[in-house]
Amino acid sequence: MPALTLSRTSFPFLTRSGWRAPLEWTHGPLFNALLGSSVLRVGERGVSWCATCEMPAAEWADWDAAERVPCLPTPGALCAAQISSLNASLVFFPSAAVRVAAAPLAAGAEASPLGALWTAAQRSCYGSASMRDIVFEQREHAVSLCDLVHGRLDFVLYPQLGELAWRRRDSEDFFYSLLWTALVTVVVLFLFTRVCENLSHIIRGQGRKSDWHTTLLLLTATACSFPATARNDFAAEERVLTLVLQVYAIFYIVMLLCHAAYAKFLQVEQGYAPLSGGAEEPRAAADRSVNTTGALIAVLLLLTAHLQNTYETPFLSVFVIIFGARSFLKFLNFTLRHSRAASLNACYKLAVLLADTFAFLAIIELAVRTAARSSSDFASTAAGLELVSVLGGAFLYQVVQSNQPAEHG
Repeated sequence: MPALTLSRTSFPFLTRSGWRAPLEWTHGPLFNALLGSSVLRVGERGVSWCATCEMPAAEWADWDAAERVPCLPTPGALCAAQISSLNASLVFFPSAAVRVAAAPLAAGAEASPLGALWTAAQRSCYGSASMRDIVFEQREHAVSLCDLVHGRLDFVLYPQLGELAWRRRDSEDFFYSLLWTALVTVVVLFLFTRVCENLSHIIRGQGRKSDWHTTLLLLTATACSFPATARNDFAAEERVLTLVLQVYAIFYIVMLLCHAAYAKFLQVEQGYAPLSGGAEEPRAAADRSVNTTGALIAVLLLLTAHLQNTYETPFLSVFVIIFGARSFLKFLNFTLRHSRAASLNACYKLAVLLADTFAFLAIIELAVRTAARSSSDFASTAAGLELVSVLGGAFLYQVVQSNQPAEHG
């Protein structure tokens, strides 16, 4: 989903990271997003909207609100909701003035879902912790940045329906903590270095041998991605892509574990017997290259999407190009080399190629489409990424072929 990162220190207004002017909802890019999107999400991580994907109500089943609140357009703010049970109004993310309720709640008002929202907003925004000027007016409250940061509230607006839903994030959840964010960041940096190392080995025509700590890290990261991404507010397409990437990563991890077990078995049974007569010994077969680039990129996509709460990240195009170039290189290797011999190895190469192709198409169709701001933007972006991937794969194949005589001469 297209997104804008918010500054977390520009109380009380919503401001883009690195900017000083408050966000405007009645003109500019956000107004266009409101007109053309089926859903717009505002949370601590930023503002995102869905222009080319679906966001059914079932995706928000874990939200606190039992019913959506009618929220109508209003000048200088996202929208305004009238709460008849409390004889009050909520203005969401104004661009000029911020108003906080000062009058006490009526007895039993907190029992209703609307009363719970009113109470959460009043308690989280009232006080000196938000570091802002407070303007008091009777029975009127402006939901602002402090509700997102200090109150840990998330809001979802359905512009075409004029309705709004909300929830409060669990502050005790480990997957929302700073420690978890730091761990994911370190893992992403480490895995990306392994991707670069694999590309270097591909260019030099060398095998990519896996090691136990990378395999263990991949397995741990994939297992943690299930509960972590379940807490993200993904669109329906993003949830499908998440499942595809998780299954794809598990498929390759199982292959790595089986290969490691087979190599260990040969070490025990055959030892380190040298090659003789040019024939391939079982030990050499166990040391053949094992592809980990696809699994690495799949896990990187999962982790970066979890951090950004969307697949529309600055790394998406880079990951898609690398994955596509590697997949097309496999296609050229299979069609020009392995398909000539009908053997078990050719069948294995074909199965791996089909898995890579399916994952690549899923990333193009789901991740790139949900990140697009319009249908034409998706078509041009997808075509460009596919073209660059094909050219990159052809270039890698030519480089590998040119390096083979030097490696084996």
